[in-house]
Amino acid sequence: GLAEAKVYKSGDIPETIREKVAGGQGNLICKYAVPAGSAPEDSALQVIGILKLEPGDSVGFHQHKENEETYIFISGTGLYKDNDEKEYDVGPGDMTVTSKGQFHGLTNTGKEPLVFVGVIAK
Repeated sequence: GLAEAKVYKSGDIPETIREKVAGGQGNLICKYAVPAGSAPEDSALQVIGILKLEPGDSVGFHQHKENEETYIFISGTGLYKDNDEKEYDVGPGDMTVTSKGQFHGLTNTGKEPLVFVGVIAK
């Protein structure tokens, strides 16, 4: 697992800008406690971050072949596409789970940033 219990203070975490994630539009603005590739091999938790999409920006529809992901929405509104390509309105307090082998995508459909927690585990 992760080497130690640790507090990650928001002000100490640099922002990472990821462009056109999974073929989506615009930028995914990320503040990672655990960036991709930084977790020990034996850790179930692979990526943990607070993520933000500006209005109109999206994460493209993509498959999780080797891991699973959950989104927990903090603020804003969006449209989540599940494995069956069914679309759901999402907002504060909503959560999604994408299991291993499944697909998902997300678009900010609102007028303010869509802020959410993303956790990838294997």
